[in-house]
Amino acid sequence: MYFDESRDRELLVDVYTPLVPSRGESEPLPVCIYSHGALSNNRENTSYLRAIARSGARVYAPNAAPGENTDVKAADILFIID
Repeated sequence: MYFDESRDRELLVDVYTPLVPSRGESEPLPVCIYSHGALSNNRENTSYLRAIARSGARVYAPNAAPGENTDVKAADILFIID
Protein backbone atom coordinates (compact mmCIF):
# COMPACT_ATOMS: atom_id res chain seq x y z
CA MET A 1 0.00 0.00 0.00
CA TYR A 2 1.18 3.53 -0.81
CA PHE A 3 -0.11 6.81 0.58
CA ASP A 4 0.04 10.06 -1.36
CA GLU A 5 -0.04 12.74 1.34
CA SER A 6 -0.41 15.59 -1.17
CA ARG A 7 -3.77 14.15 -2.29
CA ASP A 8 -4.68 12.39 0.97
CA ARG A 9 -5.09 9.24 -1.12
CA GLU A 10 -4.40 5.62 -0.25
CA LEU A 11 -3.17 3.55 -3.21
CA LEU A 12 -3.61 -0.21 -3.30
CA VAL A 13 -0.81 -1.49 -5.51
CA ASP A 14 0.32 -5.04 -6.24
CA VAL A 15 4.06 -5.19 -6.95
CA TYR A 16 5.72 -8.05 -8.81
CA THR A 17 9.51 -8.19 -8.51
CA PRO A 18 11.90 -10.60 -10.23
CA LEU A 19 13.29 -13.18 -7.81
CA VAL A 20 16.73 -12.94 -9.34
CA PRO A 21 17.55 -9.62 -11.01
CA SER A 22 18.96 -10.04 -14.49
CA ARG A 23 21.28 -7.10 -13.87
CA GLY A 24 23.94 -6.21 -11.31
CA GLU A 25 22.86 -5.30 -7.78
CA SER A 26 23.43 -1.58 -8.32
CA GLU A 27 21.63 -1.38 -11.67
CA PRO A 28 17.95 -0.37 -11.64
CA LEU A 29 15.32 -2.77 -12.95
CA PRO A 30 13.04 -1.87 -15.84
CA VAL A 31 9.57 -0.85 -14.66
CA CYS A 32 6.18 -1.82 -16.06
CA ILE A 33 2.95 -0.11 -14.93
CA TYR A 34 -0.25 -2.10 -15.45
CA SER A 35 -3.39 0.04 -15.67
CA HIS A 36 -6.50 -2.13 -15.81
CA GLY A 37 -9.67 -1.31 -17.70
CA ALA A 38 -12.84 0.24 -16.33
CA LEU A 39 -14.60 -3.06 -15.61
CA SER A 40 -11.51 -4.91 -14.39
CA ASN A 41 -9.18 -4.86 -11.40
CA ASN A 42 -5.44 -5.02 -10.79
CA ARG A 43 -5.49 -8.78 -10.15
CA GLU A 44 -7.30 -9.89 -13.28
CA ASN A 45 -4.15 -10.59 -15.32
CA THR A 46 -1.75 -11.80 -12.65
CA SER A 47 -0.32 -14.57 -14.84
CA TYR A 48 0.81 -11.98 -17.39
CA LEU A 49 2.15 -9.66 -14.71
CA ARG A 50 4.15 -12.49 -13.12
CA ALA A 51 5.54 -13.41 -16.56
CA ILE A 52 6.70 -9.83 -17.09
CA ALA A 53 8.38 -9.89 -13.67
CA ARG A 54 10.06 -13.19 -14.49
CA SER A 55 11.51 -11.55 -17.59
CA GLY A 56 13.35 -9.09 -15.32
CA ALA A 57 11.04 -6.08 -14.84
CA ARG A 58 9.44 -4.78 -11.67
CA VAL A 59 5.67 -4.52 -12.26
CA TYR A 60 3.36 -2.11 -10.43
CA ALA A 61 -0.37 -2.78 -10.69
CA PRO A 62 -2.42 -0.06 -8.97
CA ASN A 63 -6.09 -0.73 -8.32
CA ALA A 64 -8.71 1.85 -9.32
CA ALA A 65 -12.38 2.11 -8.51
CA PRO A 66 -14.83 1.40 -11.36
CA GLY A 67 -15.39 4.54 -13.39
CA GLU A 68 -12.54 6.40 -11.72
CA ASN A 69 -11.41 9.53 -13.55
CA THR A 70 -8.44 9.01 -15.88
CA ASP A 71 -6.75 12.09 -14.38
CA VAL A 72 -6.82 10.37 -10.99
CA LYS A 73 -5.35 7.18 -12.48
CA ALA A 74 -2.61 9.20 -14.20
CA ALA A 75 -1.75 10.97 -10.93
CA ASP A 76 -1.59 7.59 -9.18
CA ILE A 77 0.88 6.30 -11.78
CA LEU A 78 3.03 9.42 -11.54
CA PHE A 79 3.12 9.03 -7.75
CA ILE A 80 4.21 5.40 -8.03
CA ILE A 81 7.07 6.06 -10.44
CA ASP A 82 8.31 9.16 -8.64
